[in-house]
Amino acid sequence: MKKIVLLAFTILSSFLLKAQCTETDVTKILLIGDSWAFFMNVDGTINDVAKDWGHSNVKYYTNLILSENGAETDDFLKPEKVTEMTNRLTTMPDLKAVHLSIAGNDFLGSWDVHYTQAQTDSLYDGVVGRLDSIIDIISQIRPDIQIFWSGYVYTNFQEVLETTPSYLQTSHPFYGRWQAMGFPTISEINTVQNWFQDKVAQHYSSNPKVTYVHAPGLMQYVFGQTSNLGVAPGGTYAAFTAPMPYGYTDYPSPKNTMRDYGITKDCFHLSASGYRAFISYHFQKFYQKYLMDDAYTIAGDVNSGSVSSNGTTYTELKVGKDGINEFAGIIDLDNTHIADTSVGNVSLFLKIEEITNTNFLSSGEFIVEIANEKFGNSSSLESEDYSNAASASGNACVFGNATAGKWVRLELPASFTDQIRRTKAQIRIRYTGQGDGIIRFANSSDADFQPVLNIKYGDILATASVNTISLDVYPNPAKDLLNISAEQNIEAVSIYNVAGQLMLTENNPSKEISIRSLPDGMYILNVQVGNTVQKVKFIKQ
Repeated sequence: MKKIVLLAFTILSSFLLKAQCTETDVTKILLIGDSWAFFMNVDGTINDVAKDWGHSNVKYYTNLILSENGAETDDFLKPEKVTEMTNRLTTMPDLKAVHLSIAGNDFLGSWDVHYTQAQTDSLYDGVVGRLDSIIDIISQIRPDIQIFWSGYVYTNFQEVLETTPSYLQTSHPFYGRWQAMGFPTISEINTVQNWFQDKVAQHYSSNPKVTYVHAPGLMQYVFGQTSNLGVAPGGTYAAFTAPMPYGYTDYPSPKNTMRDYGITKDCFHLSASGYRAFISYHFQKFYQKYLMDDAYTIAGDVNSGSVSSNGTTYTELKVGKDGINEFAGIIDLDNTHIADTSVGNVSLFLKIEEITNTNFLSSGEFIVEIANEKFGNSSSLESEDYSNAASASGNACVFGNATAGKWVRLELPASFTDQIRRTKAQIRIRYTGQGDGIIRFANSSDADFQPVLNIKYGDILATASVNTISLDVYPNPAKDLLNISAEQNIEAVSIYNVAGQLMLTENNPSKEISIRSLPDGMYILNVQVGNTVQKVKFIKQ
């Protein structure tokens, strides 16, 4: 009888929780650009991928003026598009990023394989000059926004066109462009595309307002060449074997990743699944962490894992029961870098690796618990972690995509906000259902896929404007020392790499921060003044 009552109570609790779990959509990404932006809008790519990475409340906006098939950079310097960009940037206060897909038509639409280096240099100079102008317009209107220039993956002109039936070849929509380029081989077009995108990356490497994730070989890496390449060099290779970011420069993007028109394929535009993989990589390397609230903590993999009801510890982060044992997941967090202020909301992002039997994330049959510092006698996984008392516990709302290979976002109970402090903490997840079911979450040294605690500060900080800090960070790029100048007293600084890992933190810092120990690369500097935190991107070289 007791079991029946408990089961009924669990089902009722899950039902009531689901009824209370709603999220508010927020438009945080403005999509601007050419045919790649146009097709991503047709496919709804960004919204779908945001959900896959746990940000199911994040939405994008665009329209046919901002995302135009065939557009070039000079189009976005004309009154109609400048006016539309201005209107959207000024009337959409929640925007955090502009996803800018432009310049591909400018470069490949004018380049010829017979160009001298001087001609190619001149073409580049004109394109990047206009790109600068577009970025300047956006930055002047919204200096708080990050501009993500998406770049492009490899094309597939030669294989698509040379394997098209001869009687259709010259009528293919992209035959004229291939002909105008002088019929370049795969290697020739890939090489010049890499040259162009590398130059753009270098050009913006010291601009803290622009981000670019270089991945021209991404389609090769994700999909592989599963059937024999239809032109030289022929052959195949498996998915996830092409070296990133350049892949194989003598191969195109696989034919099955190009847009399908029935009797033939596109040479330049990706399929819906291709664009989804493209934007997913952007979320992996940039958007997922960038779209967090005021601060975030990536879980440590060494002290995260699971503990069974018989006291056995596992490096796998798994939750549930298998008919013999029950498993509680332990997530280890070091929050010592966050601001010393009140917390308004916390959420936990988890990547699902595998689901066996019951998917308790969908049914709501689980609870979350938190302990200050640790559950057991130390931060290490130990048998006591399974049953020791928690500081707070409760139900969590589940958002995102609760399927294997995707991410969920657990909106944690309000009682957790008092437990999130400038110290270490551990979160425990328990399955409360009756049937067998195990979910295994990612837990590895790869920060791209580790659990992430997302922190939104209380009302004072959440409403503070980053513009209230008069801040100057120089030199940028920097080599040994980074100078930070502010009119207000700086209480703390922290430096993260682009994967979100905390690399350095100082309380009451001097005006010179030593960065000698940091590897060369791009970093995010968080500067705390009072209840305001401002982020600045810089380059260590």
